[in-house]
Amino acid sequence: MIKSWIFDMDGVLINSEPLHYEVDQLILEEQGCPVEPSYLDRFVGMTNEAMWKTIKADLGLSASVEELTDRQVSLKIDLIRQRDYRAIEGVPELMESLKKQGISMGVASSSPRVLIRVILEKLDLEKYVSAWESAEEVAQSKPAPDVYLHVANLLGSKPEECTAVEDSGSGVRAAKAAGMTCIGFKNPHSGDQDLSPADRIVNSIKEIKC
Repeated sequence: MIKSWIFDMDGVLINSEPLHYEVDQLILEEQGCPVEPSYLDRFVGMTNEAMWKTIKADLGLSASVEELTDRQVSLKIDLIRQRDYRAIEGVPELMESLKKQGISMGVASSSPRVLIRVILEKLDLEKYVSAWESAEEVAQSKPAPDVYLHVANLLGSKPEECTAVEDSGSGVRAAKAAGMTCIGFKNPHSGDQDLSPADRIVNSIKEIKC
């Protein structure tokens, strides 16, 4: 029996992946290392620290990983607050339906905690979410299952009692490694993602019925 649903955030609750691409490209331009958007596809679902460690090694950036992540988070928060972002179509309705059925909800994101909080408030979704965590706060980031297992524990549910919703290959692998049912959301803004390990793949959140 499913007792809890756990959502990824970027690309599932909000179409923020274009913002991430925009900010990351801007930072790399500032560093004198412009890249094509396709270069960034492999980092979807990865923590900021892990992403910048890899990019710094790839491109030989002079800035520290801490400087790069701080700049990234600051820019994203400013732009999210300035722009008219709304939840992805179908998300509020799905969460309202789950709430009426007494199903608890959580968020397991690779974004920093401060960004999760800002986005949940921006989208007016915090009223549905009982627990949330950043993959930056657990031992291993996605595709390891750590963040999903942690959020399930916060919700008081066993992994097999949880359904996860993900838009990235690493996120789907994390949810399945945790022992959860996983719905893969094929978001066109999230780049070329392998969602094949998911139990079900949808092209719209509105397709998900519960």
